[in-house]
Amino acid sequence: MLRRLLLFLIAQDFLLASASDTFQKGLQLYLRKEHLAAEQMLGEYLSAHPDDKQALYYFAEARAARLQAAHYLVRSAFLMEQHRYNQAEEMLLRSRAIFPGAPGSDALEKELREQREKSKPLEHLSESDRQVHDAVIRQGKVELAAGRNARAMEFFSRALALAPKSTEALEGFTVAQARYREQLYKDKLYRLFLEAERLQKNGRIVEALSRYREILANDPDNMQALGQVRTLEQEIAREREMATKKKLAEEYLQSANVFLSRNLHDSAIEQYLLGEGIYPEYTDWKKLITNANTEREAYNRRIFEAGLVEIEKRFQNALFLMAKEEFKEAVIELDRIIAIATQYEQRETAAQANELLRTAKENQQLQEEETITPESPYYQLVSSLTALGVQSFQENNYAAAKQHFSAILEIFPRNRIANQYLLTINVRQQPGAKNKIMADLVAEIQLQKTKSIQEARRLLALAENIDPDNPAVRELKKELKIQTGIQKKTNRSKQALDSDYQQALRLSQEKPAEALALCRQILTEDPTYGRCRSLIAGIEGRMNRQAWERPAPVRSEAQQHYARGLLYYNSGNMEAAVESFRRALQLEPSFEKAKIALQKCQSYLGS
Repeated sequence: MLRRLLLFLIAQDFLLASASDTFQKGLQLYLRKEHLAAEQMLGEYLSAHPDDKQALYYFAEARAARLQAAHYLVRSAFLMEQHRYNQAEEMLLRSRAIFPGAPGSDALEKELREQREKSKPLEHLSESDRQVHDAVIRQGKVELAAGRNARAMEFFSRALALAPKSTEALEGFTVAQARYREQLYKDKLYRLFLEAERLQKNGRIVEALSRYREILANDPDNMQALGQVRTLEQEIAREREMATKKKLAEEYLQSANVFLSRNLHDSAIEQYLLGEGIYPEYTDWKKLITNANTEREAYNRRIFEAGLVEIEKRFQNALFLMAKEEFKEAVIELDRIIAIATQYEQRETAAQANELLRTAKENQQLQEEETITPESPYYQLVSSLTALGVQSFQENNYAAAKQHFSAILEIFPRNRIANQYLLTINVRQQPGAKNKIMADLVAEIQLQKTKSIQEARRLLALAENIDPDNPAVRELKKELKIQTGIQKKTNRSKQALDSDYQQALRLSQEKPAEALALCRQILTEDPTYGRCRSLIAGIEGRMNRQAWERPAPVRSEAQQHYARGLLYYNSGNMEAAVESFRRALQLEPSFEKAKIALQKCQSYLGS
């Protein structure tokens, strides 16, 4: 066991020594500027020791040097193709300074030497032209050294006109042109800075920002321009925010005024509150809200008084229609009364209208069962069966007539015409049974008087059709004269009831409870006394004014947070919008618009 351990430790030492030797060789290669071999040796070492930071550093340095040398060689080859041999040689020297044995450098040097020997750009020149060429080259260099780049370009271009392949002329012109462009660039930036500062000083912020951005397009790292762009963008953002606030506030004001003109006071107040939340300084929002509340209260009182008049008118009309057995129209009137009473918390009035409505609907149902109307889907069928039954009856074909009328009763058992014809047929076929039929009908009518006044009326119509002169029928007709079931229960005169009503009217302001009690007594005696019902509605509405004359449903602070949330939402600042909508809901948990807006923001943010 000990022997194995010793062998393992010896092997580890050998491996460490071997690894260390690899790193040292790589380092030596790097120091001798043999970067390709160094990179390979250090890469081999790092594959076994990836966490060695020192080895990683020299590996990176060797690779960077190799790549930089390769870049200079590429530049040298490019310049050589343009016959700019001096500059090509300079790039070659730079490459060798970094990596003397860079692959391809020797071949490039040989090619450069050969091309120089072949290229004799001045061979075709005469002695005088050669002297002119050398003179303008010298002058161009003087101008270039003095920084007069345009003049230098002029002299070098003259040399190129004499010898287009002149290396000195070509390289001199290239350098002068580059410096000239650089100077133009600097002059342009300077002019742009002056113009931007002037525009900024005159308050033309957008144009100034455009100039600073133009500077950055040419010089992305220009710190002064970057700082000015940030400053101006913030200023423009503030101005845009204020402009947006002003525009929204103006829209809310206009919208509120439109709502106010249409007597939609709660909507108008909501718009004023939103405008105040976005831009409090835009106008005197509090005064507008106060005025809107005042108008709303006055308008609500006018509508309430008009509602009382409408209730009285509709009560009278409903009772009149019920007396005329126009129950469908009476139902419409009573439904409207209930709607008004519900709006103004007039519970007793609503209960009275509901009681009359129940009676009207029962009578309407009876009418619809007794007499088919064109609105019924069975109208054509029943009309055809009725016509066939009447024709058969007139032809004394009672069997066929019975068949047609019985078919009607299968759909509408209370159909008045079918029942009348069937009873008439029975009487004609059995004349001796008439008295029994009438006795049975009278007995059933007497029974239904206490159960269903409507059914009693239906049976009375059948009996009257068979024997209108029957004494029992005439007596029953007197008893059921008030078909609606609404009738006076007192013998007191109308003047006496009117006197009680006037007393209730006087008591209604200061002693409403006594007035209500007196009205109830009048209606007990005469349910058709419509004015009394209207007075009850008025007393109830005034007593419950606070319940129906409610202020705007959402507190102003919640509306203001909601308004700010809308502003942030429209500007794309979702986080701030979420915070504002949450604040609004904290103040008004039932604020439905804020709930919906918050859900939209959260959906946009993906949370």
